[in-house]
Amino acid sequence: MLLSEFINQEFVLVTGIAQPKPLLMHLDQLGARYTHLPFADHHPFGSVDLEKITNFNLHILTTEKDYVRLKPHNLKNLYYLPIEQRFLSGKSEEFDSLIKSQF
Repeated sequence: MLLSEFINQEFVLVTGIAQPKPLLMHLDQLGARYTHLPFADHHPFGSVDLEKITNFNLHILTTEKDYVRLKPHNLKNLYYLPIEQRFLSGKSEEFDSLIKSQF
């Protein structure tokens, strides 16, 4: 499902990351309607957490990092935002070269 489809319906946002604020700001700028369930960074999702998440009976959106931990629980309607990186300045080739030189 595309992010634009989430924007048009209410959903539950589940985050277990240290700094969810940029994600919240991004979704707010897009006009998304969601309930945010924040958890601590690297949170081990247990049965109580899963019940809280599924009680909303809505699509669930999470980060790619949290998706990896939630996927084994076979939650219905679980989706994630893929991680993307962009260089604000310079070229990715320069970064790649720097990393390769460290090996």
